[in-house]
Amino acid sequence: MLENVQPIFILGSPRSGTTMLQVLLSSHPKVASTVQLSLFDRYIGPWIDTWEMEAADIRDKEWPLGLPVLWKREQFDSIIADFLRRVYTDLLDRAPGATHILDKNPGYSMHVETIKRFFPRTRFLHMIRDGRDVACSLMAAKKSMGFGMEEAAAAGVLWRSLVTGARRAAQFGEDYLELRYEDFLTDNAKSYRTALDFCRLPYDEEWLAHSVEANSFEEMKKRQATGDPGVKTSPHHYRTGKAGNWKAEFTPRMRFEFDLAAGNVLRDLGYADKFWWAENDSERAWLPRKHYWRRRRRALAYAWEWFKTAATGGSHKSVATRVRW
Repeated sequence: MLENVQPIFILGSPRSGTTMLQVLLSSHPKVASTVQLSLFDRYIGPWIDTWEMEAADIRDKEWPLGLPVLWKREQFDSIIADFLRRVYTDLLDRAPGATHILDKNPGYSMHVETIKRFFPRTRFLHMIRDGRDVACSLMAAKKSMGFGMEEAAAAGVLWRSLVTGARRAAQFGEDYLELRYEDFLTDNAKSYRTALDFCRLPYDEEWLAHSVEANSFEEMKKRQATGDPGVKTSPHHYRTGKAGNWKAEFTPRMRFEFDLAAGNVLRDLGYADKFWWAENDSERAWLPRKHYWRRRRRALAYAWEWFKTAATGGSHKSVATRVRW
């Protein structure tokens, strides 16, 4: 598909700097980009999941129903390929002279094999940020924009899943590059240069310096920048643009529960050591015990509510809403 164009896909957890990277790269005159299209996580992905489920039912359970009864897989894939071709051709039509298409969506992190299957020449940029700062940003986004997570542990689960999913693209060797959000904060020009070289986008140092200045965090925040110059994001999208916010915002309980949810990935990436969540020996001894006592009390409370509901003939579906987990 689109044989003469280089596809670039940005992966990573929400609130990891993926928008910042997209804005930087889309400022290049050879790049065609727009807002998050959600093609693979909300359109293509569910279609393929449904096909595979129905094909498995036909094969394993002898249930003759669904589109696989009528079509072969090649026909189904050709429809998907045509859909993608039309979308990205329309994107290219908006940027005459573009040699690269750039698409970004955190949800794409769970679909790297599908993307590579339809775009064999794809190059993946994975923006990674300290998951604890991601959790703080997701919790803030929940309050200000209505999406995100209410608790650090849930944010940790999401961050872990998407980072792990995106890192599967490492199987594609030189077509995969990991970038660190924190590196962009310390040396934006160097990190931007690394991304441009990976994408095989030409530039000179004068243009690079101008682009970095025009797309600093403060400038992006001021103009509510997205990957499409004609579209503004929420005024709450850009937060502080700093690293280490979690140190002030995480309570001891949040530190421990985040570690349970995503500590292994945090350590694999070099962001923390084994007992980062404990500031002293007392916390190291008592935080785990307090956590398991809370879980036990919640389990007992749930059992008691379930018993009362059963005794009064109520609906068990309402039990979970009465017990804070």
